[in-house]
Formats: sequence, structure tokens, C-alpha cells
Amino acid sequence: ISMVVIGIFYLGIDNERQSGVKDVMGMLYMTGTELVYSSAYLVLENLQRDIPIYLRERKYYGPTAYYVAAGLSW
Repeated sequence: ISMVVIGIFYLGIDNERQSGVKDVMGMLYMTGTELVYSSAYLVLENLQRDIPIYLRERKYYGPTAYYVAAGLSW
């Protein structure tokens, strides 16, 4: 939904001028960073929640196997 709000600001941009191209590039950058950061926050939130489970089960398998299995189970 926030991408729609950001996109509304860029509806009337003239893509033929250099300033319009820069504005569109800025919008694409903002969109990409928001997608990356929102995904990273989700991973960090789940990582904090899973620490007690990982500490309990770490003697059975390594961290890579645990997080691959946790990622596949979503």
C-alpha cells in the first residue's frame, strides 16, 4: 500500500527530461529499499523469537541446517 502512495507522487512526471528520469530512478530506489528493509525486519523479528528454540536444539544440528529448515517451514 505504501508503494501506491509513493507512486501517486510520480504520476505526472515527464520521462523525456533528465529530471524526470532522475525522479523515476529515485522512486525505484525508494521502492527497492523499502522492500529489502521490510523483509529484513521480518527476518530479525523471527530470529529473536527462535533463539530459545535454537539454543535448546543446537547440540543436534548446526545453525545452517536449523535456519534452512525454519525458512522452508514458513
